[in-house]
Amino acid sequence: MKPLTLDALLKRIKNDEIEFDASFQRKAGLWNKRQKSQLIESIFLRIPLPAFYFDASDDGRWLIIDGLQRVTALRQFVVDKTLKLGEMEFIPELNGCDYDKLPRAFQRRIDETVINVYLVNPATPVNVKFNIFKRINTGGLELEPQEIRNALFQGKATVFLQECAGLDSFLAATDGSVKSERMLDREFVLRYVSFCYLDLTEYTGNIDEFLNEGMKFLNRADDGLLERIRSGFERVMVNMNRIIG
Repeated sequence: MKPLTLDALLKRIKNDEIEFDASFQRKAGLWNKRQKSQLIESIFLRIPLPAFYFDASDDGRWLIIDGLQRVTALRQFVVDKTLKLGEMEFIPELNGCDYDKLPRAFQRRIDETVINVYLVNPATPVNVKFNIFKRINTGGLELEPQEIRNALFQGKATVFLQECAGLDSFLAATDGSVKSERMLDREFVLRYVSFCYLDLTEYTGNIDEFLNEGMKFLNRADDGLLERIRSGFERVMVNMNRIIG
């Protein structure tokens, strides 16, 4: 745990040192104006905010594990200045104000608010980190395993799975029934890769750990191997469709 002022967090946001577009995350900005405004009002009223959780493997660019909507609301109000307060419950006289129109006392209160931030250390083993993501995230929509993997294994693997999940041969073989919203389609492709290209003696019955190894394998693969895997995947999808329908 690391106590941090909101000013320090906002400086990270201003310097593009917080990752808002990680593939695993639910969309930023799902809160409505009232929810965002009442978060800002809570700061004015000195109501303690829930803890924030970040993956600090790359100290220059933290991944948000929990707190995406809160961090997004702060960015929109203080940094982007696209949010005007509304439906304030206890300080209605601030309705309609953007950050620049706030009395300096309220701006200072934002800057000086201390929050509790939990950072996942860079040395944390991947499978432990996977469990941390799965257990800690308290958003309204529980993260699916593949969404977590997409956050932890950014690189060739995430791009490759997205491309294969969009192939016409895959969509035809599955009749478009494997949904993409929560990355289930990418997990299907990853299962194919893992069971076809990894040493099956390494499979201990824990599917999450086995698929994590599949992501590592894809990230290490050179372009030639990735192309061979893609071609094989397409051939299998076409043939399965012809045989089974």
